[in-house]
Amino acid sequence: MAGKGYNFESEIEDFFLEMENKNKHTPLLVFDERGFLKVNRSFRVPASGAMDSIKGDIITANEKFTRQFKVECKSRLEKTKRDGQIVHAEKEWITKNEREAKEDNQVPVLCFSFKRVQKNRIWWLMKEEDFKAYIYHEECYLGSPEVIKPKQSKKKDVLTFILKDLKSGYYCFEDKELCGKYILSSHVLFKWALERRFM
Repeated sequence: MAGKGYNFESEIEDFFLEMENKNKHTPLLVFDERGFLKVNRSFRVPASGAMDSIKGDIITANEKFTRQFKVECKSRLEKTKRDGQIVHAEKEWITKNEREAKEDNQVPVLCFSFKRVQKNRIWWLMKEEDFKAYIYHEECYLGSPEVIKPKQSKKKDVLTFILKDLKSGYYCFEDKELCGKYILSSHVLFKWALERRFM
């Protein structure tokens, strides 16, 4: 039986494969001109939560990227008392993704979805410096991002994003106390509608 996040991970894998003009039937490994095996396409890491050797849910293999992406996918359904959908993004998701990506010289990306909604369902979260490096001329067509301070739970080390509050689709936030000793740079949160802007 597939894991809880399989469908969402598969959807994100398909997105990156489409960018490469490839699909899941494209060979994952091929020999290069020197006779060495190389990764030929982006792929979903099977049983990623249980794997010690390969970290992340999706690993890209896009020739246009100077560094490949290590994507962590999270899909959640929670509601506020006023029926506003929320995602509790655990700070450890961000710091763990960034730590593991740094170890493998990859770009950390957190991708999460609000379950059972059609509009603005999928959101990406990247370090601001990576966003500027991998999104085409973001200042030209988006202008400056809206600065937000995600709500923080007193009981848990989490950032809370409420779907009805996310209207512009392009936000920047900074939390210098994020997850204890890990001091992170500014982050950009942006919606799926911008995904075609990837290099």
